[in-house]
Amino acid sequence: MRKLLVAILLVAAVAGCQTAQVTTASGRPEITVPGPPEKIKPLVLNAALNRKFTIKSDTPYTLVIEQPSTDFATNLLLGSQWNPTVNIRLTLTFVPVGGDTRIVAEQVAVTNPGTGAERLTPLTGQKAIDGVQAWLNEFKAPAS
Repeated sequence: MRKLLVAILLVAAVAGCQTAQVTTASGRPEITVPGPPEKIKPLVLNAALNRKFTIKSDTPYTLVIEQPSTDFATNLLLGSQWNPTVNIRLTLTFVPVGGDTRIVAEQVAVTNPGTGAERLTPLTGQKAIDGVQAWLNEFKAPAS
């Protein structure tokens, strides 16, 4: 029985680690939104706070937000003996392109967040990519 459970977990881990096919220039979720970064970034920040993210860092061209993972499999596979709950960290880069703003996202799971033993695992599966891309697509409407 134990061998069967280990085999199932191994198959799930390998399947969850497959890299998704992304057709953007950066190879990551991204979107170009009408308006300058000064108008777009506060909208993104507000939406992130509404989704219960916390701000890890903020510079003129990047925003790093994170929240604890609620996904059982992610916590089971990537949690540690010191902290069984991983954080999902999203780094958003804002690039001015003419009068528009290009937003490029990168998502990682953080084991032992906030410690010297942090370990980052890129989340490149199709489900993770699709979720971030769907959220970015909410910003397609022009900033007012």
